[in-house]
Amino acid sequence: MDCMLNMLILFPLFLRNSFPDGFPEIITVPIPEAEITFTIASLKSNNSSGYDGISNKILKLCGEYLSRPLVFTTDP
Repeated sequence: MDCMLNMLILFPLFLRNSFPDGFPEIITVPIPEAEITFTIASLKSNNSSGYDGISNKILKLCGEYLSRPLVFTTDP
């Protein structure tokens, strides 16, 4: 069976079995842009990266460009 077709069939079943009473409510809390900017600036300045392969050094260099889009992801 094609991998994509397999995922389209099995994933909904997995979700239904994982949450038999329905999905839990996701509560979002608005975070001010200044707090996001401060948090990015507070990261340790090392070159090691996380699972996404992006280092803290890169995040800090791009912090002013990343903070505004991140605000939109936290707005309810």
